[in-house]
Amino acid sequence: MMIINKNTKYLLPILFFIIYVFFPTHNSSRDAYAYAAAIFHGQELFHPHHLLYNAFGYVLYHLLGSQIEPLVLMKAANAFFGALSLWLLSRILFKITQNDKLSIVYTLFAGSSFGVWRFATENENYIIPIFLSMLASSLFLSFYTTKKLQTVALAGFFAAFATLFHQIHFFWWFGLGFGVWTISRRLQSLVAYVVPAFIVPLAYFFVVGFSLEQEVSFGNVLGFVFREFDPASASDIRATATMTAISFFRTFLQVHGSMFLLISKNWLYWLPAILSLFLVVFAISRSPLITKIRIESHQKYINIHCLIFALQFLFAAYSTGNAEFMALLPIVLPLCLLRFRRINSDVILFLGLAMFVWNFGYGIFPANAISFYKQEKTVQRTHYQQDDLFILTDFGTIKNKIKYKFDYWENKNIAETPSVLQGKNKSSDELKTKIMTALNSGNKVFTNCLQRPKMINRASFLNSGIDSLFFANFRLTKVDSVDCLAGRYYLFNVSLP
Repeated sequence: MMIINKNTKYLLPILFFIIYVFFPTHNSSRDAYAYAAAIFHGQELFHPHHLLYNAFGYVLYHLLGSQIEPLVLMKAANAFFGALSLWLLSRILFKITQNDKLSIVYTLFAGSSFGVWRFATENENYIIPIFLSMLASSLFLSFYTTKKLQTVALAGFFAAFATLFHQIHFFWWFGLGFGVWTISRRLQSLVAYVVPAFIVPLAYFFVVGFSLEQEVSFGNVLGFVFREFDPASASDIRATATMTAISFFRTFLQVHGSMFLLISKNWLYWLPAILSLFLVVFAISRSPLITKIRIESHQKYINIHCLIFALQFLFAAYSTGNAEFMALLPIVLPLCLLRFRRINSDVILFLGLAMFVWNFGYGIFPANAISFYKQEKTVQRTHYQQDDLFILTDFGTIKNKIKYKFDYWENKNIAETPSVLQGKNKSSDELKTKIMTALNSGNKVFTNCLQRPKMINRASFLNSGIDSLFFANFRLTKVDSVDCLAGRYYLFNVSLP
């Protein structure tokens, strides 16, 4: 049993910071490379959905004298803000419950969840707005007891500021605003909360007018704000429901095809599963599972965060079950669980430890220690053979790695595979034209999308022989190979039969 005292709730976020910062992923996403490239080269600093993230990174990078690579720097920054978010959660839970152990075990649970951990070790834009929203919730808790206007105004400012780092936090801002009205019933308090939110339209108007150099009009700003919004369509309801369920589960526990490959290659990877199962069994053997304690004095505050949780989850589901939009749910969930009969803190403790072991063993450690796809040869070849055409499964990541490493932003010699095009409801006719144009011009065409080793993930469900069918009418010659976690994949030269 872990020793818990009043200092543990301060030490736990520090421990998580150390773990986050020393185990960053070495398999960064295509978005992570795109953001790093923007910060490194000072281009594309403003994106509509996460307006200030790249700009913040650019300022931070130059404040530190450009001594740390942007990709490394922003992973460390997210580790720092992730730990601060856990510290704020611990403080809020203690203020509500006056129970050190309960605040600590729920913080352990949130910090060990895969949704928080994966983004606290990556250059993504989901952690910093979580910190800002948690700061708003902390100030809102002070307003809950003091009713001071300056406190609610600060809460409104940080909740609105969070939306400038990611738009998904609009629902957190809205939920707290609803709470201000519910708790105070004073128009003065609601105005004090809402007025700071004008920084959001002002920021968008400024970016459109000065950075994008467009006419500052309501239509242009609105078009920029919603430029990349892509909700689920009515015809995708069943698929969206499936992806929502999978994404919600993976927000807490890592489940990926890489797990089975790791276990098959090294028996030591059975240990996280065995230890996690033991901890889960130990957790559910605690008695009683549920206590009858209720937190009567902060019920409205807790209810508001239940509303925030529901709104965030529903919007993530509406956005085709977007797992990234669920990253904040483990931080809000502990507050929601206080709404009902309270779960035995020993149960949460051992479930949190089980999540820690599982997610570290199958998610964080492998991503830190192993290069899953070994793309460097492809990056080098693609960059230095500018006249040749490359049709790549990892199109987006390769393109953004080249942006980051070589400051080369127009990759006209890289194309998406037929299966990816079909997934976007695009015809492959244009790709066929590109291939024929390249070949007729005496240039070479390559692809790495065929005979790939199987790794069960979302992309693997999209390619059901589509690529093989497309290239059936061409002659294919193996010219290179790379051994990665899943096995060996090849680079093929594509030519006419």
